[in-house]
Amino acid sequence: MVALPLPPQRLVSHLVPKPRFRKMEELFGITADEQLTNGFHVHVEIDSPEEAVAVVDRIRIWLPTLLALSANSPFWAGQDSGYGSYRYQVWSRWPTSGPSEVFGSVQGYERHQRALLSTGVPLDAGMLYFDVRVCEHQPTVEVRITDVCLDPAHAAVIAALVRALV
Repeated sequence: MVALPLPPQRLVSHLVPKPRFRKMEELFGITADEQLTNGFHVHVEIDSPEEAVAVVDRIRIWLPTLLALSANSPFWAGQDSGYGSYRYQVWSRWPTSGPSEVFGSVQGYERHQRALLSTGVPLDAGMLYFDVRVCEHQPTVEVRITDVCLDPAHAAVIAALVRALV
């Protein structure tokens, strides 16, 4: 077994048989169909929502560096993509993925979240796929930009870097 951010060859995806995922497939078509990616999400505990938003605001400038250090997905469907992290390219197809704005406060973060959800594009807060976000179900900040590392030692270093940045 090997940890990979993308499959090494073209695969046929099998949808999780739940209404949420069927709705995602209906709304997003090939984006949902080709979402065979594995990211390395690092959770770091925080003490308050205010601290979480402050972390989200200040860590954003380091996210491209974390992606570059973890890049481990140059191939897509058996071909060299020309990218160090093609997983990030595939993931970026989602309309709520990628870097976020500076929120400035918990109220700013929540206002942005409500505005996105009110469009009906993301089905729920779980589909707010920012590169870093406040976790909805744990007292953590979730850094989501990094690729799955092939070597566990590299994963440990990336996790330590994320923790240090937080």
